[in-house]
Amino acid sequence: MGKLGYVGKTLFAQVMEFVPWTSFARIVQRHGGNAGVRSLSRAEQFRAMAFAQLTWRESLRDIEASLSANSTKLYTLLDLRGAIPAFIHISDGKMGDVNVLDMLSFEAGAFYVMDRGYLDFTRLHRLHQAGAFFVTRAKRGMDARRVYSNPVDRNTGLNCDQLVTLKAITPSTCGA
Repeated sequence: MGKLGYVGKTLFAQVMEFVPWTSFARIVQRHGGNAGVRSLSRAEQFRAMAFAQLTWRESLRDIEASLSANSTKLYTLLDLRGAIPAFIHISDGKMGDVNVLDMLSFEAGAFYVMDRGYLDFTRLHRLHQAGAFFVTRAKRGMDARRVYSNPVDRNTGLNCDQLVTLKAITPSTCGA
């Protein structure tokens, strides 16, 4: 497959394309491998084990924790030039979202898009100092002044697109 055939696919998905899935299914069927299976087919089990091997999981509990991580515990930085994660961190779920910003090295000219859980102006100022840009949602009570409003199509679910400056920072909005 040519290089362009991999656009939008993760590295793991690209590796899994090398598995002869037709032969795999034929062998599973021949041996009744999916008989009595309620949730995890043999192909899914193979993918889970391949993931575990490729990511150096250390135990069944480690595999389960990694694969069952939900969106509040999984942080993925995606490099759109290759659609392959440039950063991933799976926490125990007790870690505040904003703390992930302390783990990143910011790239000048890059755009970082995040939810309002990352709204900590001290940390976001480090992005600015690195020459990077960020897009986030405002927290309630943030004292800001609109500088410019870009036109938006409200049918897309976007309410507004504004460039703002901060008037004041209160402890609840600065992450303190």
